[in-house]
Amino acid sequence: MNPLGEFQGLKSVGSFASESFVEIFQDILIDLPVGSYFRTFIDNLIAQIQVGDGDKNGGVSMDEVSRKFSDFTNTETNVFIRKIWLIQFHRYIMAHTNGTTQGEMDHLLKAESDWSTLQTVYNTLTGDEDTKKSTKKFANNLGHLYPAYHKPLMDAKSF
Repeated sequence: MNPLGEFQGLKSVGSFASESFVEIFQDILIDLPVGSYFRTFIDNLIAQIQVGDGDKNGGVSMDEVSRKFSDFTNTETNVFIRKIWLIQFHRYIMAHTNGTTQGEMDHLLKAESDWSTLQTVYNTLTGDEDTKKSTKKFANNLGHLYPAYHKPLMDAKSF
């Protein structure tokens, strides 16, 4: 089960493959229920571009964002969007529930976050330095493992 839901019409987005990701977002994804998650994803890409260029105040073109997006595989995009969803859902639960619901959902969402982080670390153990850097990008800063065990997990060399 996908926590972001199933949207059958999303499969037809592939027919727009010749267009840039930013154009697809502006034309299609922004109106979907997952549009806010993609917006956060794009904001993160823009921040990465600005930090990489050393220019934190300059503008970023749509072409730069599209090129940065093309560096992500479909699986990486899915993991990143799911990470955004998990954090936002946790914030929503903490702000809009109380008592037992809040306590149980806090525990469950943190456990899910921990499993996601462990899976990311496990999948990148045999990779090169660039792969290890991506581990930090996809690891969650939410969960029972964060922050105490975050750094040791990111530096792990073997299972």
